[in-house]
Amino acid sequence: MHNSTEKPSLLIASGNTIHTVIHDEYTNVGLIDYSLMSNYIIWNDFHTDSFFIEKLDKAKPSQFSNKKQLLKSEIRALGFAVDWIHDLVYWTNLYELTVEVAHLANMNETTILVKNADEPRAIAVCVQSSLLFWTDCSHQPKIESVFQDGTNRKVIVEKGLRYPFSLTIDQIESRIYWLDGMQSEIYACDFDGRHRSLIVHSPQFLSHANALGVFGDTVYWSDWNHNSITKVNKLQEASMLYQPIITLKAMLHDFKIVHSSKQPMSHNRCNSNQCSHLCLPHNESCYTCFCPPFHYISTNGFRCIAL
Repeated sequence: MHNSTEKPSLLIASGNTIHTVIHDEYTNVGLIDYSLMSNYIIWNDFHTDSFFIEKLDKAKPSQFSNKKQLLKSEIRALGFAVDWIHDLVYWTNLYELTVEVAHLANMNETTILVKNADEPRAIAVCVQSSLLFWTDCSHQPKIESVFQDGTNRKVIVEKGLRYPFSLTIDQIESRIYWLDGMQSEIYACDFDGRHRSLIVHSPQFLSHANALGVFGDTVYWSDWNHNSITKVNKLQEASMLYQPIITLKAMLHDFKIVHSSKQPMSHNRCNSNQCSHLCLPHNESCYTCFCPPFHYISTNGFRCIAL
C-alpha cells in the first residue's frame, strides 16, 4: 500500500542537470538511480562512462555529503539499478556483453555476474525477492531474470518482442513493465513471465519514448522528441487520457519516481556476513560470497585468495 500522505516526486536526468531534487550543474547526465534509506543519488556521465554519487536530500544526513566519483571505466552502461538495502550497484555492460555488480564501498572491485548476454540494456532489481531483471535488444530480443548472486538465470519473456528498450518494476504488485520502442507499446507481466498484458499502445505518444516508470495505477514515460514526461492511468483502457506533466529544454535521458513504496524495507541478507570481499543476496534468507577478478574463493566459501 502507498502512504497516502506521501506524494511521489520525479528525479530527472536531462542534459547537464538533475531536476527536482538536486539543482546543481552536472555534465552529460545519462542514467540515474537513488536510495532513500541511505539518502544518495547515483548517475553516470555517458561521455566518460563514469559513475558519480552525492547526497539525495541535502536537508538530511548522508555518508555522501559531497559529489564523489565512484567508477571510471569503459563499461558503456546502458542501464543500472541500485539495491538500496545492500548498497549494491548492478549495470549492463554493452562492450563486454555482461551484467556486472559492485558494492558502493569499492566500485573498482567489479564482479561479472552474468556472461554471454547478447545485447543487455535496461535493468531493474527487486530486493525483497532478490531478483534481477534485464532486457536484451539483440536480433533475438528477450527479458531475463536471475537471483542477485547470478544463479537461476531464466528467460521469462521472448515471444512478441522487437526492441524492449526500457524496464521498471512494480514492487507492490510484483510485476515488471517494459517499453517496446519499435512497437510503440508498454507491456507488463508477473516476475515469472506469466499473466502478460498490453498496457499502452500508441504510435503517437510512444514512438520516441525511452525511460519508463510506474506508480500505483499510473504509468509514466519520457519522450526524446519532445523532452517531456507523459503519464496515463493504466486501468482506463477504453478512454486513455495522455497527460504531459513536464517539458524540458534539454534532452531528457532518464527519470526515477521517488517514493518510499518504490524502495520498501527488506531484510539485509548480508548483515553479519563472513565474506572477505563482496556479499550478494541469494534469496530472501541467505547470501553468497564473491571475489574480484584474479581471485578465487577458498574452500570455506568466504575468503578470497589472490591467484
